Amino acid sequence: MQAAVATKVTDAIQQQVDVEALLNQVFAGVITDRPRLQALVGPITGATNALIETQVREFLASDDFADLWVRVSTKAQQTLVRVLKGEESGAVSIQRATNSFSICPRSSTR
Repeated sequence: MQAAVATKVTDAIQQQVDVEALLNQVFAGVITDRPRLQALVGPITGATNALIETQVREFLASDDFADLWVRVSTKAQQTLVRVLKGEESGAVSIQRATNSFSICPRSSTR
């Protein structure tokens, strides 16, 4: 399961941060003056993406993540039980008339 989560998280980060485009932007003037440096953009991109993946996998395997997972799961379970009992306070509520639920920031709750 950790491998699947690591892949999803890594892919999401890489979709949000286009390392190659950033490198091309940062090095634009340098590459213009020294075009052979363009050949380094690909390997630096690959190394950066590999580092991202390594860091994500290490975090997911850490005790810190295990503790976070337990806290988040516990809070989610408590919230679900509260909602199923019909308690309407908090960030999550169910509107029975429409058979839907919504997750709202705490500041927008009733």
